[in-house]
Amino acid sequence: MSHAVTHYKHLLARHYTRLNGGLEPNVERALGIFAEAGLVPGTDDLAVDLGCGSGFQLLALARLGYRVLAIDLSEELPEELRRSSSEFPIQTIEDDLLHFERHLDATPSLIVCMGDSIAHLDGLEAIQLLFHDVYICPDPKGRFLVNFRDTGVELEGEERVTPVRSDANTVFTCFLEFHPESVTVNDLVYERNGDAWEFYHGSYRKVRLGSTAVHDLFATTAGFEIASSRIEGGFVTVAARKSSEPG
Repeated sequence: MSHAVTHYKHLLARHYTRLNGGLEPNVERALGIFAEAGLVPGTDDLAVDLGCGSGFQLLALARLGYRVLAIDLSEELPEELRRSSSEFPIQTIEDDLLHFERHLDATPSLIVCMGDSIAHLDGLEAIQLLFHDVYICPDPKGRFLVNFRDTGVELEGEERVTPVRSDANTVFTCFLEFHPESVTVNDLVYERNGDAWEFYHGSYRKVRLGSTAVHDLFATTAGFEIASSRIEGGFVTVAARKSSEPG
């Protein structure tokens, strides 16, 4: 995950919340996703947010009444989150997602990994390990919610270019390069500085994931039972619950 962390540190972190449309619209969007997945308000239950970023899902969980443990390898994004969430019972930890169990002080009833965070892990074996560790962690009625960009179908030509955001001071474009097991993400950012424009760019690789492959991971690797699955705007959201024993 080191390349993604470096990329966020030197390029994306300072733009992330604004380029994604701001904090509050994304918190409302997360609340909608949680409602469609059938999550009910918590009563001080522990929820774990793996790859919390600047806190879109985490703040939604806190508003639903959960006590939230947030884990992210980025130093900058959780710091932004701490400034916007002081009123809620939230703990932020800078660590690898695969080490989340080290930081638990109770059994979580809900674990979420959203915004393509699972694709930032170091391959399918690491994702399988995460799914297994999550499976053995929540209480018997616990839920696991995953949200990721579907890159199972290779895009070609101009389809690989995505205009992320454009305003008076910023133009942000993303260009994808597809490989058999990964996708290289190239971020190109023009930012106005007075009368001039400054250009920033960076790239990193993430695991190539399709909805079918992730469904198979849930069913076979960890033994989860899928409660719901939906796709919107190229992102797949899968809500799973425990079945019986890990696969």
